Amino acid sequence: MGHNSFVYLDDGFGSQPERTSAVAAAFIQRKDLASSGLLVNEEKSHWVPMQVGEWLGFVINTISMTFQIPEKKVCKLKRLLNSVIQNKSSSYRELARIAGSIISVALAVGPISRLLTRQMYLAIESRSAWDHSFLFPPALLEELKFWFCNIDSFNGYSIRRPLESSTVVFSDASDAAFGGFSDSLDGTVASGMFTTDDLGQSSTFRELKAIYYVLLSFVEHLKHKRVKIFTDNQSAARIVFDGSLKVSLHSVALCIFRFCFSHGIALEAQWIPRSLNERADLLSRFVDKVDW
Repeated sequence: MGHNSFVYLDDGFGSQPERTSAVAAAFIQRKDLASSGLLVNEEKSHWVPMQVGEWLGFVINTISMTFQIPEKKVCKLKRLLNSVIQNKSSSYRELARIAGSIISVALAVGPISRLLTRQMYLAIESRSAWDHSFLFPPALLEELKFWFCNIDSFNGYSIRRPLESSTVVFSDASDAAFGGFSDSLDGTVASGMFTTDDLGQSSTFRELKAIYYVLLSFVEHLKHKRVKIFTDNQSAARIVFDGSLKVSLHSVALCIFRFCFSHGIALEAQWIPRSLNERADLLSRFVDKVDW
């Protein structure tokens, strides 16, 4: 009889698909530990199967199938955030404590923990001494306010792999224009010219802007859906989730995030070879000379 067990140092838990097998597994494992001469801390042990439990600082909820931040940790983080937001300043050490707390709960909030701590880490990297205090620039203050206002909404990241995307979209960028299409939307296409501000930017910037503009073009069809967008730029696919230390690239990643957040879109970005993105590439090369 096989048992799924997860052990970290002297702490662990087991899982079974239903209660009867979980009771049997608990009995066998408890007996095996005793026969091996290991001392079990009965006060901290839970031998009766449960569907919601805390382990290594996370709540594992097998009813909703999510990892969650315990309520006491959420309250502690919000107290820290509220204090520095009210003061609009902190020491670099205090800011690092907040950033570290957010990164440490990535399992429960998902990839936004990286995307929306970039301003914190940019500030921390500029420190002259850990205990020196500084005033927050607007972008950093906005990032801190986001976590204070939204940590409860994002608390609960799925244990399961994402479901198959309901809508698949392709995008690409040329020097002057963007293009995209979706077979999931009966072959609907989108194309357009980049703005004056977009022109002359890096290829990664234009690819990120192409993702944003294509999503914007299809917004009425994408609301409250899971969407997978394919791009042939590896950096762009990564930056959509992780952000970037380059301000211009990070600003576009934030635009994409805010757009998806406001329209209930669960976005997944994935790289594909250029040979598999030829149609979007062709659409991105239709230059509107009148618009130009």
